[in-house]
Amino acid sequence: MSGLSKSGARIRGDDFQHVYAAARAIETLLQDSTIVRIGIEDPDPAVGNADDITVYRADGLNEFAQAKSSVDARAPANIEWLTKPSPQGGPSILSHLFTAWKGLRAKGEDPRLLLVSNKQIDPNDPVLTMREGTDGTVALRLRAAAPGSKQGQAREQLAKHLQASEDELLNFLERLSFRFGQLEDDHRAQLAFLLAAVGLRSDPQAIELCIGMVRRWVTSAKRLLTAGEIRKEIDSLGIEATTPKATLVVQAIDHRPSDGATVSLDWVDRFYGDEARSRRTPVDAADWNGLFRGQLMDAAHLVRSAGFSRVHIRGAMRLTTWFAAGNAFGETAGFEVEAFQNGELWPSFGPVVDYPLDVTLESTGSGGEAVIVISIATDIIEDVRDHVDGLPSISSILHLQPQEGAGPTAITGPNVARDMAVAVRNETRTLMRNLRPTRVHVFLASPGVFAMLLGHRWDRIADTQLYADLAPGYAPAYLIPN
Repeated sequence: MSGLSKSGARIRGDDFQHVYAAARAIETLLQDSTIVRIGIEDPDPAVGNADDITVYRADGLNEFAQAKSSVDARAPANIEWLTKPSPQGGPSILSHLFTAWKGLRAKGEDPRLLLVSNKQIDPNDPVLTMREGTDGTVALRLRAAAPGSKQGQAREQLAKHLQASEDELLNFLERLSFRFGQLEDDHRAQLAFLLAAVGLRSDPQAIELCIGMVRRWVTSAKRLLTAGEIRKEIDSLGIEATTPKATLVVQAIDHRPSDGATVSLDWVDRFYGDEARSRRTPVDAADWNGLFRGQLMDAAHLVRSAGFSRVHIRGAMRLTTWFAAGNAFGETAGFEVEAFQNGELWPSFGPVVDYPLDVTLESTGSGGEAVIVISIATDIIEDVRDHVDGLPSISSILHLQPQEGAGPTAITGPNVARDMAVAVRNETRTLMRNLRPTRVHVFLASPGVFAMLLGHRWDRIADTQLYADLAPGYAPAYLIPN
């Protein structure tokens, strides 16, 4: 097997770089963007050709990025890779970046350097495994390493490689962010995400047009463009969305970029937990139906007042908040919603066909309330039965799942997600007609954006109590009045 040729590898490496650069170009369109110009392989003598993409900002906090794509996934990112001379016998990747840092510092700049690659980090590497989860730098932990330790020896080795003192090395590493494990598809997804955020088409054709735009800049030696020039180039692509849209960012369990958002909500500090995976319970349970739902309804009012009917939703949130966000921007209120699920845009608008569900209804007592269990990503019926067992107010449990069973691949795309959301809503309406419960209790296991699509169409149903998954157990979250 001959493998990929050198020219093929070069093309793939260029594609990786061009996708990354296209995303930075679209960033110039964000409402509060500080980008004043972008350089593609900008030959700044102070940088020494170490940057593939340069982002110049009005505040002077410029970013100099190298984008490295590897066709061999077996070769991880480690010290050996960083310090290995180039194939032509030139300086190593780390030496290139160090030269750029010194040159820019000599000009009075305080640059931010980024090394972006599809390589995975070597789990045994003493330096890269010390990466900070917030900004991708290694300096903080490397500085604290004892001199004789494995990390201390690596620190000494890197300083020797750069012909620098350990102090200078660490000052350099404070400004170098390592972004590894990012596939080209990940950057394409981010590009689509940004296109949608600025109200442009985000379909595959629009993405290819943006990447082609960057290729033309490179081949025509048009390596430095102002934000105004970039906007004109993007305007010429003809990728305007047919319907203008607002953007809602909900930072419920973790912080996400909110650039260009029409409305941005930040609730991270309102939850217990030091990281996203542990943030499930708000410090004050009253926030579910007070602060959180109140701000979602205020956001809907603001978006409507601004004249938007289509809303792009993004952020870090759990299923109940996805549902509540979709419900705040409901179909009956005249909104359309959309969001990215694993890099694919799932909109509420579009054709809907009948979707057959596996429907099980069981009687549990004589109360006036019903439980709705929606098992899509995984089957949660037994967990829910344990939670509601013995509650006198519950008269029935309706279990809904795909006919082929619950699982991570049950929803194969946006059309199926839309069809399934309507089917779940319709089966719940059938329950309402037949049993007329005074309240429904909803337990949901699904992709986040499916929950948004379901909440968007959730109407003509009794007051709905949503439940947060505490892993294990459940707790009441939003109460959606109807």
